[in-house]
Amino acid sequence: MDRITKHQCPSCGGSLTIDNGKQMYCCLSCGSTYDYEYFREEKLHEMGEKHLSREEFMAAADVYKLILKKDPHEFLALKGLMLVAGNFKSVKEITPEDKDGVSFSYDPELVREVLDGASEEDREYFKTFKEIYTFKKERSDNVSEAEALIRQKRQISEVISRNDKLRYQYYMTDRYGAQHAPKTVFTFLWAMDAIHAILALLIGVAYGEEGIVATILFAVIALVIAAINLIVVFPRVNKIMDIDKTIRELYAKIAELEEQKKAFDHKVEKLEADIRMLIYELLKKDRVIMGDLKKAGK
Repeated sequence: MDRITKHQCPSCGGSLTIDNGKQMYCCLSCGSTYDYEYFREEKLHEMGEKHLSREEFMAAADVYKLILKKDPHEFLALKGLMLVAGNFKSVKEITPEDKDGVSFSYDPELVREVLDGASEEDREYFKTFKEIYTFKKERSDNVSEAEALIRQKRQISEVISRNDKLRYQYYMTDRYGAQHAPKTVFTFLWAMDAIHAILALLIGVAYGEEGIVATILFAVIALVIAAINLIVVFPRVNKIMDIDKTIRELYAKIAELEEQKKAFDHKVEKLEADIRMLIYELLKKDRVIMGDLKKAGK
């Protein structure tokens, strides 16, 4: 018994094999047998459509491939196989957007098989099909890239928020509980330092030795203020400057991501327009071909 292709048993759903000697299909599970006539072309098409309607795409592919063994150019089987390649139940189900928000993918090997088997008169029809799949895959990839940028932007925004909170850890609190930016305190203390230094100088010049105590006092206060400013306040100013620099860089990165997302969105809009046009062409061709087949009694 040569196993040529797999099909589902109508009785139990098990796998069927072909017995070339007896010219029968045999079920590996329940032992049922079917002669070749059971799987005549009309019956096979009916089975293929049923599998498609149930989204049993692998089973549908098996049925259509069996039909194509008899007639490699059979349009309906090639059409069914092309639908299987994109996981579609019918041509009317194809839309410019991704199905149910799920990223689109297709089987390029099946598409190649269909194009290789298509007759010259049907080739344009299936080329349009391929273009739709190619554009839908490209659209899906661009949407995925745009979504990745959104996630990246969200992560950066969270980092900015954390850094923004971190900078307040370096603020200075006075005895009344009010917080002050280190840079403001730094500027204020330098102003106070300058005032005490100037007073020390003026007193020294004006009173000479008589004002030596006051001169030294103001000079010491100026030195203490300068020391506090350099040792305590200035490192905080530097920390906040570093944080602010990081935040500015992160905002610049967000702006860059937004520009990239706009580019992806523009590509998606163009691809959707192209896909709509191709779907319109496909449906128009499909109506004509199916109408001709119906007239021919197929």
